[in-house]
Amino acid sequence: MQPTLITEGLRLRPLDCSDAAKIERLLQDREIARMTANIPHPYTLAMATAWIERQPRQWQAQEAVVWGIERQADAMLMGVVSLRQLKGPSPVLGYWLGKCFWGKGHASRAASLVCQYARGRLGIDSVVASRLHRNVASGKVLERAGFKIEGFGFEQLPNKGAYEAVVYHRCRLGDWR
Repeated sequence: MQPTLITEGLRLRPLDCSDAAKIERLLQDREIARMTANIPHPYTLAMATAWIERQPRQWQAQEAVVWGIERQADAMLMGVVSLRQLKGPSPVLGYWLGKCFWGKGHASRAASLVCQYARGRLGIDSVVASRLHRNVASGKVLERAGFKIEGFGFEQLPNKGAYEAVVYHRCRLGDWR
């Protein structure tokens, strides 16, 4: 069973079908799609439902683990954090928050907690992440979570159909605080 993780003010929990409408509502802001590589805009309820329904199978196959980022005080779903490609040499961290939750440290705390889980429970030595070059705030999130820049490149983004500059980050969990 996928664990629930708790840190200062946040609960990371498995998603369920009741979260689909909340996710759809949060992702109506075009700015979230603009700052991510994979989230399309518009984002529909059917997309959210289908995506959530795939998550338990991915967890059971040990391919990925996805959590809803929830505020402990009122159980408000604020976004999502994930570790994908668990069977690869370095799993990939991903995250997004609803725009009204940006700039409050939630993403950094969630990313740090996922790294703690990866090291302590999964025995993972290294986690990678990438961000759009222009998404400076995401770079700060990763830096606060212990990631270092490893390189730069250009990728064709699934949600944009165009190439964009990308920054690659890595967190070596053996050296991690």
